[in-house]
Amino acid sequence: MINQAFVFLKPHISENKQVLNFVLDLFEKNHIEIKVQGEICSSEIKEKNLIDKHYAINAKVGTIKQPAQLFLNKQAEKKFLDEFSITWQDALKKEQIISGLQMQNKLKCTGDELIEKWRNNGAIKIRGGIYVSYFKNENKYVLNGFYPSIREVFTAKCAKIIYFVVDFSSNKLNWHSFRDNIIGSTDPAKADKNSIRGYFSNHNKEYNIQTSYRDNIIHASASPFEAFIEKQNWLVDFDLSQDPLFNVLPTTTIKDLYDHNPVLYKNEKNQLVKLKDKNNNSTKISLINYLEDKDTDKVIDLLKNITNFA
Repeated sequence: MINQAFVFLKPHISENKQVLNFVLDLFEKNHIEIKVQGEICSSEIKEKNLIDKHYAINAKVGTIKQPAQLFLNKQAEKKFLDEFSITWQDALKKEQIISGLQMQNKLKCTGDELIEKWRNNGAIKIRGGIYVSYFKNENKYVLNGFYPSIREVFTAKCAKIIYFVVDFSSNKLNWHSFRDNIIGSTDPAKADKNSIRGYFSNHNKEYNIQTSYRDNIIHASASPFEAFIEKQNWLVDFDLSQDPLFNVLPTTTIKDLYDHNPVLYKNEKNQLVKLKDKNNNSTKISLINYLEDKDTDKVIDLLKNITNFA
C-alpha cells in the first residue's frame, strides 16, 4: 500500500542547492516519489500562524500568556514539586511561572540568546509538551524556553521552507525505515550516518551548514495520520482525494474524527482516545503517538478500532 508523507527542508538550509540535490537523489534511489513540491515564505508562515499550529502544544506552552490555563495532572504536579520544591499552584499564585516568550520579552533578548540561557539552566519535562527551566536571577519558572528561537527561525525576513508531498510503497520502504534510515533521528548526532540528518551532521563543514537538535535539516511526518493533519495545516489547497489514508478510510470514520475531535485538526494538542484491546477492554492512549511509525494500512485498522474520544 502507498504511504504519503509531508516533508520540508528547514529555513536555514532552504537556499543550499547541494543539500536539496542530496535529498532529491536519496529519495529517487529509495523509490520515494515526489507528488507535490513548493515553497512557503516566512511572511505567509507568520500571517497564517503556520509554525505555531505545526508545533502544537510545544508552541502553545512556549507562548501562553496565562499559564494557569494549562492543565497538569497529579503526576506532572508531583514532578514539578520534586524538582523545584514548590507546588505548581503556589508558583502560579506568586506569578513565578511564565512562558518562554514572556521571558524573552522580559529580558529583551533574541530567541537564540534565550535558548542558550535555557540550556545552561537545565530543563525537565513534567508532561507531554511542557518543559520547565528555573531562571535563578529572575526567580521564574520558564515554560518551553526553546520555542521562541524556533518561531524566529521560521518567521525571519527572507526565510522559507521547501516542502514535498511524497509517496512510497510500504512493500519497499516501511514508515519506520523511512524515518530512521532516510530522514534520521531527531538529533542529527545520533542519526544513522547514511540518513539525511546523520550524513549532514558528519559533513556539516563540507557543506558549510550547522546541525543541531533544532536545526536538523529536514522535517517529516511521524505517520500517515500526522501527514494527513500537516497537509491540512500547511497546504490549504491540497486535494485530500490524493491522500491514501483519506481515500481508504470509511466516510463515517473521517466524519467521526472531525465531529468529535475538531481541536486535533487545529493541531493544538495530542488528543487522547479510548481504544479496545483483544479482550474488549478499553484503554486511553495518545492518538498521535499510538499511530507513530505505522504504515497506512495499519493506521487504517487502528483508526477503525477507536471507540470514543477521552
